Amino acid sequence: MITTRSKVRIARFISAVIRSVFAVFGASDTVTVRRLGVQWHLDLKEGIDLAIYLSCYERNTLKRYRDLVSPGATILDIGANIGVHALHLAYLVGTQGRVYAVEPTSFAYDKLLDNLGLNPDITERVITCQSMLLASDEATLPEEAVSSWPLTDDAVLTTALAGSPRSVWRPSMD
Repeated sequence: MITTRSKVRIARFISAVIRSVFAVFGASDTVTVRRLGVQWHLDLKEGIDLAIYLSCYERNTLKRYRDLVSPGATILDIGANIGVHALHLAYLVGTQGRVYAVEPTSFAYDKLLDNLGLNPDITERVITCQSMLLASDEATLPEEAVSSWPLTDDAVLTTALAGSPRSVWRPSMD
């Protein structure tokens, strides 16, 4: 099985090639595309975004949902990131169903809201929450969580997940 670190190295190469071709034509590193019926704003310098662009992000999981999710279902997507699963699931639960998408980092949560806004036909089905679930009441909220897999050569990958930690939303104490 290929490690996450190796996948990131391969993705960096693919990203650089695609972005180089785009640059020749004066195109941006960010694109808006439709994949599997969902509209996306994607940054081709980010790993998850590139995988969506190439239609290879968790393809088998997304296909399997069709067999598992019924119209009217209620789904929890904990660690929703930019909405890959939540947005697909929102189509499957239908108009009577709901998807609760929970994401702690502002980086990914803002992208989730942006992508949800591109799909107005499912907006009411997805309830978003910027929060982090902890193991207990005594657990300390971390400052950061991994929610980005940057593909640029200058990116610093500081975790075992080969990702880049981003700031966790902190509730105000007013």
